[in-house]
Amino acid sequence: MKSIQAKLPKPIADALAKQDVFVDALFKRPESLSALLPFDEYIAESGIFRNKDGSLGVVFEVNLLEHEPMTAENVVMAVESLKSWFSLPTNCTLQILFDQACVSPLDPLFNEVEGFYPNPHPVSKALFERRIKEIRAACNTPHALAPLSRRAFVSIRYFSEGSGARLGRDFVKRSESVVFKEMKSFVRESREFGQIIANFQHNSKVCLKQLDAQELLDVLRRFFNPKTYYKRSFAKYNPNLPIADQVIYNNPTLDYGGIEREGIRTKTLSLKTSPQYAYPGGMAYFTKLPFPFKLSINVTFPTKRQVKTFFDMKEFFLQNTPSAKARRQREEVLQVQERLAREDRCLHATINVTVEGETDEELEGRVREVVNVFHNTLECETVLEDDIGLGLCLNTLPLNYIAKSDYSSQRFIRILRSDLVNFVPIFDSFRGTKKPLGVYVSREKNLVRFSTIENQTSNHTVVLADSGSGKSAFIIDTIQNAKRMSPEPLVFVIDKKSSSVMLSEYFDGDLTIFDRNKDMPFTPFRGTYDEEKFAFLSKLLVSGIKLTSPTFEFDSLHATAIGKGLRLAYEKKVKQAGLAYIEGELLKQST
Repeated sequence: MKSIQAKLPKPIADALAKQDVFVDALFKRPESLSALLPFDEYIAESGIFRNKDGSLGVVFEVNLLEHEPMTAENVVMAVESLKSWFSLPTNCTLQILFDQACVSPLDPLFNEVEGFYPNPHPVSKALFERRIKEIRAACNTPHALAPLSRRAFVSIRYFSEGSGARLGRDFVKRSESVVFKEMKSFVRESREFGQIIANFQHNSKVCLKQLDAQELLDVLRRFFNPKTYYKRSFAKYNPNLPIADQVIYNNPTLDYGGIEREGIRTKTLSLKTSPQYAYPGGMAYFTKLPFPFKLSINVTFPTKRQVKTFFDMKEFFLQNTPSAKARRQREEVLQVQERLAREDRCLHATINVTVEGETDEELEGRVREVVNVFHNTLECETVLEDDIGLGLCLNTLPLNYIAKSDYSSQRFIRILRSDLVNFVPIFDSFRGTKKPLGVYVSREKNLVRFSTIENQTSNHTVVLADSGSGKSAFIIDTIQNAKRMSPEPLVFVIDKKSSSVMLSEYFDGDLTIFDRNKDMPFTPFRGTYDEEKFAFLSKLLVSGIKLTSPTFEFDSLHATAIGKGLRLAYEKKVKQAGLAYIEGELLKQST
């Protein structure tokens, strides 16, 4: 054994010589990134998360607003209503995360839309299933049909004051009342935090949904497993294990600039200055970015004393600096102090954007597009984080941000509450209707569930678009989607051109071509035999007679005669229909 050890490297020889070290090397799990994550347990009774450091937290999902149909007044009202979000006490932090990600092919939405209409027309069913299959295959790929989903989360983290120091003193004293004191303190703090949560949710004009442990796990797993997430389902939440140990399924690679998970790397940008061009609705520009990204706003709430000390000191030094730039900055400081005196509030906000990509070229291209939005639309400066990108990227995760991280990164900007509300990303593209006839991918990459007849009061639809924009294709698609309904509806199409010729072939319809120089060839006996069609045509003729001859006394005998006449006419039409040789060619005989 000694001769073998002499030939081995010293670390291996030491491990073989010491049994405990050898066993640890074989079976002990190495240090994991999950040990650095704060997520610990979920208290189901109150919906609160307790972190490893003793802090409490809660995560809300924001019901994003569809910006296209909103008027300017609605946009302004929605943005101004967010001021209540930034009224938290100083021992809380607020995180706002706007997450634009690829739609998973396992998303239950696909199964949902397929099951709305149980007995569709075979042609409509085949076309619809083909479209769903193509969209599913394009998910999480560079394909033009790859849809994106947008979600926003609001996280509140509550820090108790002095809990760690108090716990340490009690253990030193070996007091028998440690458990009682800590339990009493925890109950008091959880109740206080519960009141903060209730007020926050009640005062918010934007609808908020509180997430449970399973839903938070889903958000974290999509970040740490960006490829596996789209291939299979994960295990359910296990309350007997810390949440941090149920997140990572593949080994990530960490460096200063970001994190690499399953071959997908991240780059993080920070705002260096506050945006100069602030207006409600400006953040809707980010819905035009055609790739996944995360926009994070981490907010801390300094005390009034800290804010006053900073601005008083800055005003003092600017007042004694004889330059034009100093005079202009002093005027801005005085304006800020005036607004603070009028019930505004100064906040510390760290604004980051994290983009993802598999290659350097892909990452650089996406970074340029994000920078273009910030520079040309919002007029602010950005910093590409090559040294602290990893820490800032992890800080964007819900409940993973603490105020102390700002001391090392120094990326926060001082901004007034009335200005910050304009940069909260609460907008989404049009998501569609609740009971769709068809599914589309919009120009902003949303998976749109669409129907033109879901409105109960007015089912009229007008399509306006330029020449060559695909109006006819859209109308044909809308018609064939309507044939998914049960019972199958009648569809009347009046078109100047011949865009709908094939529809009459596949849906047992009849095509009539009108010529202004000839007699109108229209007949009401269209398509296949249907008793409901005869009842409708009978009532239509009765209504026409009553409108044109108000004095005519109409009774049930006349209605019976009309119905019988329609059936006889249909039988004659069937007998006349068939094939005939016209000029040597076998053609369908006209009726």
